[in-house]
Parts: sequence; C-alpha cells; structure tokens
Amino acid sequence: PVRILRAIRFAAKLNFTIDKAIANAIDNHKHQLLQVPQARLYEEIIKLFMSGHALNSYILLQKHGIFDLIFPHVKNSADNFHDFYKKAFAQTDDRVQIGKKLNVGFLYATLLWPAIFMKSNIGFVAACKLFSISLRFSLVVI
Repeated sequence: PVRILRAIRFAAKLNFTIDKAIANAIDNHKHQLLQVPQARLYEEIIKLFMSGHALNSYILLQKHGIFDLIFPHVKNSADNFHDFYKKAFAQTDDRVQIGKKLNVGFLYATLLWPAIFMKSNIGFVAACKLFSISLRFSLVVI
C-alpha cells in the first residue's frame, strides 16, 4: 500500500500523469493504506509534503481520493478547505524553493487546522485572535 503514496509522490515531483491502469489499481487498493503502521504513514506524509512538491502532492491525493482517507478528520476537505490547503502547500513549496527550513509541527497544524476551525464555531479572524495566530501566518488562508 505504501507504493500508492510513492507513486503519488513521484508523479507530483516529476510532474507526470499516472497511467490509467495504475490509477485504477490505486482506486482499488487505496483502503489498504489504513492498515499501514502509523510510523510508516507518518514518514511517507513527510516526504509528500516537505520535499518541495506539497501542492502537487495534495492535488493528486485529492484526485485519487486518498487525502480524505488518510486525513479523515475533515469530511469533504476539497469542498470546504481546498483554497486553504492550496495556499498553505504553495507557500510550503515556496519555502523549500528558497532554501528555508520546514517544520513538521507546522505541517501537521496545517493538516489539522480545518478540524479545529470547524469545531470552534467562530469566524476566522476571531479564531486567529483566540489562538494568537500572527497576521504573518493567517495570510496563508485569507
């Protein structure tokens, strides 16, 4: 099952299209990713999102129905938080391109933010004030 994530990562990194037969195999076997040990899944997620191709990785994970599978805390993430994720991952890629360091904690905060936001029942600006999120980081989603 980890090969599914590797195929996504290489397609994102090398900007190629996944063959239809491979895409069908991904669709048929993606649920096996839920059986992968957490530590292994963690490593693969880091590779997907912290190598300078986070946006492409996100788009491919959504395309193949894997994003909501491995991040089930937000249902229909593409419908509700697509722009947020696109901006956050584009800025992550920009940081890699200019040689800045990335923080795994920030990556997971980005991935988990929608769940916190939805449970808070408050607006974005109020959430930023409540959680003391600086304007610099809040611009990611505005």
